[in-house]
Amino acid sequence: MIEGPIFGHSDSPASIYLRAADSVTVRGSVDLSTGDNYANGGWLDIYATNGDATLAAKVRGQGGGLGGGGYVTLDAGQDASITAPVYHPLFRV
Repeated sequence: MIEGPIFGHSDSPASIYLRAADSVTVRGSVDLSTGDNYANGGWLDIYATNGDATLAAKVRGQGGGLGGGGYVTLDAGQDASITAPVYHPLFRV
């Protein structure tokens, strides 16, 4: 379980890969945004081979003005769930 924040914001944002034989839960905020106008947001990949993959944190992966947003992947041997609100500037509710 990851409780603290993950800060990967930079001109070349981080790619974070979390892999476990059992369950993985991320509860701390994640920032994979970029400050570079041409760059995409970063990556967050969560893999739980034999357990659950849970994302219970706010994730920010904003790309630059001419770049794309970040990516989130959850892959689990049991259940995969996102329990935090998902925000993207192009989505309208």
